[in-house]
Amino acid sequence: MNKNILITLWYADGLHGGVKYSAELGNYFHSLGYNVYLCGVSTNEATKKFFAENHVTLFNIKEDIPDIIFDVVWAHHWPIFPCLIRKGLKYKKLINSCISSFLLIERPLMLDKYIDLYLCLTDQMKKMFVQDYGLSGKKIHVLPNTAPDEFFINDIDNRKQITSVAIVSNHVPQELIESVDIFKNKNINIVVYGGNNSVNITPNVLKQHDVIITIGKTVQYCLAMAKPVYNYDHFGGSGYITPDNIDIEEAHNFSGRSFYTKKTANQIVDEIFSQYDTVVTCQKQLRQIAEERYRLSNRISKILKILEQKRKC
Repeated sequence: MNKNILITLWYADGLHGGVKYSAELGNYFHSLGYNVYLCGVSTNEATKKFFAENHVTLFNIKEDIPDIIFDVVWAHHWPIFPCLIRKGLKYKKLINSCISSFLLIERPLMLDKYIDLYLCLTDQMKKMFVQDYGLSGKKIHVLPNTAPDEFFINDIDNRKQITSVAIVSNHVPQELIESVDIFKNKNINIVVYGGNNSVNITPNVLKQHDVIITIGKTVQYCLAMAKPVYNYDHFGGSGYITPDNIDIEEAHNFSGRSFYTKKTANQIVDEIFSQYDTVVTCQKQLRQIAEERYRLSNRISKILKILEQKRKC
């Protein structure tokens, strides 16, 4: 008999990071034989279809919840879980996953004795949970953003020269907007994904470009593909991810908030070209790091082993 898992997500209404992550989780749990459900607060038909394509049944919190016992609840966004309890949710194990360190909706559930595992993105978040919320450090496990296994199967095929650049962002800052014309004047193909050009970021999308300018989850995708990635967005950023800066940038979830370094459009374009040859030589090493840290199947299987050990206790 298949097991059942319920994921919760407030904003299930577009191709942003939370939706992508939940769909990737759903795909992986489906591969393990789970029936996967997702409860959202803000939902629409397009996202419902996207989840269905990823083996996830999306329902709105206003609807009746499935009359089954869930083996696992993977809860994002703390207000949803108490509402589901009032609606009669039945479950065996509860994971509270927090995927932001500053959004109020991402605060941990203050139900320490009822929660089997807390998950957070960084060691810094873990320390905050212990210090600010008084949670048990033994229950908190760091699970960084991950890349599905499909991102690791591509050969390393970086070109010697840059011909195409992509910006992946739902909040493109002015300096990146200005960089678009500079790239075009250099006869570089430049594409902006996000906002009015909402696209599911897959390996086939990323492999079309030589350099990706982005933050957050897409950085892990690029590292998995050995694709040069320039870490920059509305918080600023340090530029290309290299073996020398990956640890400090990972500690801030590749958000650009490590130093909040703001650059001009000309600086960004100049760095992308002047540092490209050096960065290309680092990609094999960066991919090995990504394999160890970010491969989704490895990381989630470890979480499930921890959950299983707790079941035996």
